[in-house]
Order: sequence, then C-alpha cells, then structure tokens
Amino acid sequence: MREAANSPGFWPTVALLLGSARRRSIARAERGRQLLQQKSGRDATNWGSLGKAVPIIFMLVLNGIGAILLPVAVKSAQRVAAEQSGRIVVSNWFFDAVRAKEAFNRSPHESRVCHDLNGETYCYDSVGQPVNQLDYEREARAIAEDEGGSRPEVEQKLREALEKRGASAFISKKDAVRGTDAGAR
Repeated sequence: MREAANSPGFWPTVALLLGSARRRSIARAERGRQLLQQKSGRDATNWGSLGKAVPIIFMLVLNGIGAILLPVAVKSAQRVAAEQSGRIVVSNWFFDAVRAKEAFNRSPHESRVCHDLNGETYCYDSVGQPVNQLDYEREARAIAEDEGGSRPEVEQKLREALEKRGASAFISKKDAVRGTDAGAR
C-alpha cells in the first residue's frame, strides 16, 4: 500500500484529535445545561464547580488538622520513650531545683547555711546561691493535668523517686521532649 503524498504527520494528527475532542466536550456541556434548564423550566444552578471546590477545601482542612496533631504525637512519643527508660519527665524548674538540692546535700556541712523565715527553711551553699525548695505539689499538679492521674499519687511518686534514686530519677521536659525540631540539631 502506498501512503498519500499529503498525509499529515503524527503530531499534527494528535493536535487535530485533541482539538476536536475539546470542541465536543464544550458542546456536550452546553447541551447538558440546555437540557437541565428545559427540565426545570427556569435557570438552573450548575453545582459542578462546587463539586470541585468541596474536596479541595476538605483536603486543606484535613492537612491542617494533621499539621496540628503531628507535633503533639511526636512530643507524646518522646515523653513515653523517656519514661520507658525509668525516668520521670518533670518541668525544667523542678529538675533544676532537684539538681541544686542534690549539689547542696553533697557539699561539706560547714559550707551550708540555712535560715528559717515564716515557717520556711531557706538554705545557701558556700557561694551564696540559694537552694530552691522543691514544690512537689505544684509539679504533681502540672503532671496530673498533662498526663492524668491524681495529684497525691503523683506527688508521692516524685518524693519516692527522689529519695531512692536522686536526680537520676528525673529528666527535664527540655531534654525529654524536643518535638519535631530535634531532627534539625
């Protein structure tokens, strides 16, 4: 068989087919609108564009919720990992107070100075740095609000852990829960 001398090439044929498909699609949509208007007897609303917008909005909302929940999930997992090692995650101020109290207890007795004021005992080491009093109740309340549980049980757990293992029983939130930015370090 012989080919015609004036036959179009491949790409012009593809362009011709795509162009005719586009014209048919436009004509079909126009005819659909005409039939819809005939059926309802008045100008009918075309909900087609809304059908495209709703899934996009839904996916934006879904991605926003995911973006909010991801850091929460990462921090929870980091907290659980720290607690699986046998340490209690406490606030930074409590951890610093535990370490200061432990350093004070290791210091020689002659360098310690303590004063009673309004029923509270305030102690200083040889350099004059005050040793913070441990506020078990405040820390227990914060842990109970964050993780659940009763405040007295958490407070008792804090006291027992400090008595048995000292500062090694605790880890500060800053060290245990770094969040999603920990990978950047």
